[in-house]
Amino acid sequence: MNAIHHDDPGLQPERTSLLWTRTVLSITIASLTMLRWSWAYPWMIYVQSVVMVLLAFAVLTTQGRRYAAHNLGLARGVVKPNPGGVFLVAGALILFASSELVLIILSPPGVYTLVD
Repeated sequence: MNAIHHDDPGLQPERTSLLWTRTVLSITIASLTMLRWSWAYPWMIYVQSVVMVLLAFAVLTTQGRRYAAHNLGLARGVVKPNPGGVFLVAGALILFASSELVLIILSPPGVYTLVD
């Protein structure tokens, strides 16, 4: 891949790339943390964990393309936003969190404890 130079002293493409990397890390940690409660709802937790790890993998694999497009857009003076990717990740995380909340609310006493 050819390096495209932009005139952005704030290094916007680099900050955006770091943001998506932190998002991938957060999604992966959240999905792996859920495995702590997999004994209570094994199939549901495993499915959610796999879906979230796949989402993180998809974000990670498309990050290079997004970085190059953002860098090229800055060099040309026109940067197109990516609301689709943002809404997809946000929607997946909202579904993920709400399903976990439902599992916590509907679980019998003592299933979900924060302290052992």
